[in-house]
Order: sequence, then C-alpha cells, then structure tokens
Amino acid sequence: MILGQFGYIASICGVIMGICTLKGYSLLAKGISMKGLVISAVIMIIMVYLSNMFSYGLAVAEVAEVDIVSALLAVPSLVSEGIIETGTYYKDLVMLYIFTGIGAVPTIRDYLKK
Repeated sequence: MILGQFGYIASICGVIMGICTLKGYSLLAKGISMKGLVISAVIMIIMVYLSNMFSYGLAVAEVAEVDIVSALLAVPSLVSEGIIETGTYYKDLVMLYIFTGIGAVPTIRDYLKK
C-alpha cells in the first residue's frame, strides 16, 4: 500500500498480489476449486480498491496534517468533490486492477488446466 507512493513499484505489487493471493489460498486450502478462485478474485478486487484508497489517504494525511483514519474516511468525499483529481484517482485504480490481473490471469489459467 505504501508502495503506491512510488508509481511503477505499485504495478509490480499488483502483479505480486495477484499471484500470491491465489498461491496462498491454494497452499492454505491444500488445493483450489472454482469456489476458491472466486473467493480469491473477490479478495483481490477488494484489496486493490483498499490499497489505492490507503495510498491516497496517506497523501491526504500528509498534506492536510491529519491522522490517517480521518484522511482515509475523507478520501471518497474528496474524490467526489473533485479535490482529489477524479481522473488520476480512477486511472491509478484501473492500473492497479490491470496489473493485478496480469499476475492473476496466468495463475488462474494454470489452475483451470489442472
């Protein structure tokens, strides 16, 4: 999440999150089923959204000099009011989803082949 502050490193983290979520589920559940793939996909979708929000929350906390909880709670309203540039916020979110997908899709394909 903090790595989101470093631009391209966040993309690498997205790929790693996609792979590790699926591999972790597989190891802990001693295998993976279609249900496991769906659960893993839901976890990835939620975590990518939260990591993007946390990244912006850190920036808001730093700029506004408020605590992180207040900053995190303010992010959605700051985006809707246009204080945080909407285009940039959603571009970053989409890019994180794309890179997470780049990590997840080949791993899912491998599990479906088995």
